Formats: sequence, C-alpha cells, structure tokens
Amino acid sequence: MSDGLERVTATLTTGERVLWSGGPDVDVWFSPGDALLIPFSLLWAGFAVFWEFSVLRSGAPGFFALFGGVFVVIGVYIVVLRFFVGHYRRRTTSYFLTSNRAIIFGPRSMKSTRVDAQTLSSTWTRDRRKITVNFGFPDAANLRRTFGRTSMSMSAMMGPLTGWDPLQINPVPILFQDVTDVVGLDHALRQLASFSK
Repeated sequence: MSDGLERVTATLTTGERVLWSGGPDVDVWFSPGDALLIPFSLLWAGFAVFWEFSVLRSGAPGFFALFGGVFVVIGVYIVVLRFFVGHYRRRTTSYFLTSNRAIIFGPRSMKSTRVDAQTLSSTWTRDRRKITVNFGFPDAANLRRTFGRTSMSMSAMMGPLTGWDPLQINPVPILFQDVTDVVGLDHALRQLASFSK
C-alpha cells in the first residue's frame, strides 16, 4: 500500500488530501455476479466443445476447426482462467478516496473520477462486513447520464475483479469492490459529504 500511497501523492492537486485508502478483499474468489456468469460460461464452453468435436469428427475443412478452437479457448478462459485473473487484480489493486476524487491504482493503470453525489451509491453485504461503492463512470458525463445509479448491479457483475474482461476494454464505473474496512470508508464518505455541503 505504501507504493500506492506514493503514486497517489504524486497525482494530488493543490488542496486535495487523502481521506481513506484500502483495497478489495483478497480472500474472495467468487462475486455475486458469478451466479449468472458461471452458468453462462459453462453453456458457452459446452457448446464450443460440442462444435469443435462435431467439426473434427465430420472431417470439415480446417477453417471450421480453427473457428471453433477460438471459442474453446474463450470458454476455457471464462470457465477457469478468469478467476485467477480476478484474484491477481484483487491483490494488485489499491483504492484511494481524496477530498475530490475516487482513485483506483492497478499494477499498470490508474483510474479516477471526481466524486459526484448524483452518481455515488453504496451496497453492503447482508452481514455488513463488506461494502461496494459505485462512484460513476470516469470522466464521462454522457455515460453517467445514460447509466447513472442503475449501473450498480451490472457493473459489479462485470467489474474488473471478476476477470470477465481480460483486456478491460469495456467502460465500467469506478467501483471500490468488496472493501472490508467498512467503518473507515463509511467515515471518509461522510467526511466527503460534509465538505460538499
């Protein structure tokens, strides 16, 4: 975390200060979205393997086997490998809440967005031991207007910590996912709310 603190300190603007820092729960391998993602991925992989087996058995031209092979590789990724990618992202992700922004540092990336009360929403687990905070889309007002708060459930399901999007090319909101320091983050969010009044 100290490396992340040095990185975030270098990006602070005049008068901006860090209110909270933390990260996602590294012990989590499955997210709530997996209730939908796992059945979908099994269907995908099952159909891809069936296609590939049928093509190879029928002696169809090599193009069909190559085409099916791509889908088999994708199927292996979404059934098995994405969990390891998601776990790696959990271990290498740091969250920072400043007086102006929500910032996420990954191993080779930084995302930030200005904190906006209109798009900020929080979801707690039933036992209230973890919190996920959605700050909205980074620097994209048109996406905020389009998706707004309703993007919370889908974003958490397809978020970067699921490993679902290996290249992270889909626009997703800035999410602090599965934070176990619920007291510290909640306190920082209340501080932030008092600044904006």
